[in-house]
Amino acid sequence: MKAERDRYLSFAFAAADLLLELDAGGTVGFAAGSACSMTGRATDELVGEAFETLLEERDRETCRRVLMRLPERQLVGPVHLQLRGCSVPTMVRAINALDDGLVRVAISRLPPGCGFANRVYDPQTGMLERESFIELAERHLADARDLGMQRELALIRIEGLEGGGVELHSDELPSVLSTLGGFLRSLSIDGTSAGRLEEGVFGVVRERGEGDLGKQLEEVTRAASSDIDLKFKTQVVGLAESSLSRNEASQALVHVLKSFAGELEGSVQIRSLGEALQESYKATVERIAQFRNVVNRLEFDVAYQPIVDLATRKVHHHEALSRFRGWGMTLEVVTFAEDVGITLDFDLAVVRKVLEYISRFPAGRGRPKIAVNLSTRSLEQDSFLKELERILSGSGSLARSIMFEITESAEIRDLDRMAKILDRIRARGNKVGLDDFGAGASAFHYIRSLRVDHVKVDGGYVRNLLSSERDASIVTAMTDLCRSLGVVTIAEMIEAEEQARELARIGINLGQGYLFGYPEREITVNEDGTVRRPEPVGACPG
Repeated sequence: MKAERDRYLSFAFAAADLLLELDAGGTVGFAAGSACSMTGRATDELVGEAFETLLEERDRETCRRVLMRLPERQLVGPVHLQLRGCSVPTMVRAINALDDGLVRVAISRLPPGCGFANRVYDPQTGMLERESFIELAERHLADARDLGMQRELALIRIEGLEGGGVELHSDELPSVLSTLGGFLRSLSIDGTSAGRLEEGVFGVVRERGEGDLGKQLEEVTRAASSDIDLKFKTQVVGLAESSLSRNEASQALVHVLKSFAGELEGSVQIRSLGEALQESYKATVERIAQFRNVVNRLEFDVAYQPIVDLATRKVHHHEALSRFRGWGMTLEVVTFAEDVGITLDFDLAVVRKVLEYISRFPAGRGRPKIAVNLSTRSLEQDSFLKELERILSGSGSLARSIMFEITESAEIRDLDRMAKILDRIRARGNKVGLDDFGAGASAFHYIRSLRVDHVKVDGGYVRNLLSSERDASIVTAMTDLCRSLGVVTIAEMIEAEEQARELARIGINLGQGYLFGYPEREITVNEDGTVRRPEPVGACPG
């Protein structure tokens, strides 16, 4: 009678949908509740099963670690452990029944829209992948800030676990990663707030003061692989920083993660989000100064990639692509400049470089036509427009050899104003196009509102053209629309002859990609107008 009462109280206390009773070995001895709808099996069919076999594979190590903590505490959880075959997320609480030595496990279904469905998990560790972890960490950050919850971010780097340093047998690494992942998840809030940030680098959001992380890590890795002495680096940062706004706190959190992962030069030990924000500001200011020095000194190169007529394969024009000298990947650098709003000087510097290059060619038909990228954010600045007009006006007939391609068109804030700006540029005799034209409603809205000469179809559609009927249909629809409006279409990232033929069949006018030519420092065209092929220089879009 007492056992039945204890079961009922445990069930009621946990407000669970399914109650299981486990013996010391983790085997189910009793089951009650919604077993059929949650597991596809009747309650009596669960008796005799090992509890962990009822869970998804990725959650089993975490389950072992959670249950191992019961001797030191009466209750653990709630922890997200997913029942196999259950269509909704499930949470588990485990209650240590000291008088009879049994463990009572209460399992509850979570409501739809609780946020678990869209999370991406790393298959080797069962932990969240980087982006999902950052998103969840930001939610915990908001809770710590707004609700006063005492939470902290623990970061762990394990030297030599992956990518060299310590030799692991190929059949040993999966076991070590699985054990480590289960352990770190068991330490985290709700059993899911742990992520694999990159090879050998992990993050955990946990309750503040949850034991000595270094000692815990030594114990678990010894259990996973007794033959290997792994070295750890850990860092713990408190998340309760009420003096920061939400945006500031999120910015600081990302800076902490990048700093610990070694993605930032001169990374320092950061003890709080306030310190992280100051370091982030300092690093951004330093990088802006570096970028401006590079631009002012013209310490970047421009390469020119041919864009050809798909029907004749003759060169129509070239696109100017930038490459920085020893200062990171070009795309990353330009993205940083766009994010902090300092593309203005860079865009103008590229225009000047291209005009100087065109001036080396004889006047007339011998001068190449070159497309230069202009950021939407630059075009929205009056100072940029005035300087661009001054440069073009001072270049005489050279300016007519330049075309412009508008990047970040999705960021246009005032379509009416942008339409007038582009009209003014076109009235000078410079053709204007939109880069990365996609299938979204905004793209069609832009082409209806902005008078442009060409659009460049997003390369993602070109890559999938031959394997995806959906993408092929989208490209066809975009091509038909542009043809009806008198807008020229350009397809980028063409690498195979089959792609080029299919794009031409659909009606795309021009093509760009390695099939036709790599970016070159010098423009060379055969007498018949086709591409001459020197060695590539590896420039990236700028």
